[in-house]
Amino acid sequence: ARDPRQAAEGRYGLARLKVLVAARAESPEERLRLGDLALRDLEYVLREFPAFPRRSRILSDLGQLHQSRGKTLLAAGRTEPAAEAFRSALKVFQDLIVQLQKDPSSEDELMLAKYAYGTALFTQGEALRGPEAQALLESSIKFFSEDFLWQYESYLLAYDASIFIGRAFRLLAEAAAPEQGEACWRQSFMNFGRVRGLLGDKHARANEGVRDVVARGILQEMKARIAYADTKRGATALREYGAAGRLAEDYFKSLPQARFEESGKAVQLEQARVWCKS
Repeated sequence: ARDPRQAAEGRYGLARLKVLVAARAESPEERLRLGDLALRDLEYVLREFPAFPRRSRILSDLGQLHQSRGKTLLAAGRTEPAAEAFRSALKVFQDLIVQLQKDPSSEDELMLAKYAYGTALFTQGEALRGPEAQALLESSIKFFSEDFLWQYESYLLAYDASIFIGRAFRLLAEAAAPEQGEACWRQSFMNFGRVRGLLGDKHARANEGVRDVVARGILQEMKARIAYADTKRGATALREYGAAGRLAEDYFKSLPQARFEESGKAVQLEQARVWCKS
């Protein structure tokens, strides 16, 4: 504190430690208590050091903390404070985007901030129920489709966004009437298919980041196709379960070594589940 040039770094360092400790807390009560301390410290740094060069990083930490708080509160059945925490997370990410848009050199940070905002919309829509959840999921789809993908379509993160779009359409399909649900299921599978298309590129498959995205995309597509098959009966259900199982078979044909990776094991477990259902 005696050196003004280092005071902000020290304060932020302590706040970051509290963020990490809160994330590792064993009980929900302790997670909330420690999270509140971390929030207070991060807000202090923002308030007392307005010229701190890593201000955008603090806003990102704040947004993630609010979102984590919302999930913990929701799991404890405290719906109203959870919704408030989710709204705070969205507001922080919006502020972060506005700040980064003023700096032409922060394009990568801006992309990550927009990604965080889109995923925050999805996470809240996934956690909540009813019309509010539907509105959030639709907003997530709209934001990723119209604002994010067209701008960052050549980035790997765009494929990650497609996974969230696919998951959002799945949740909308599950909540919709059958006639509207079919259209949502088609959109869901189409977005997952975009991610799966990376398997066709031999050079892309050699990239660890690509393999990770593809594995997550296939896992979520299998879950969606199983959920879709659960709505069917007889031969139609068997056909849809078979389609889900073949996703794993095709994946391991393209990447045999994936069976021994953590993500590959998750795909195998899902494959076993779908064959049991069949």
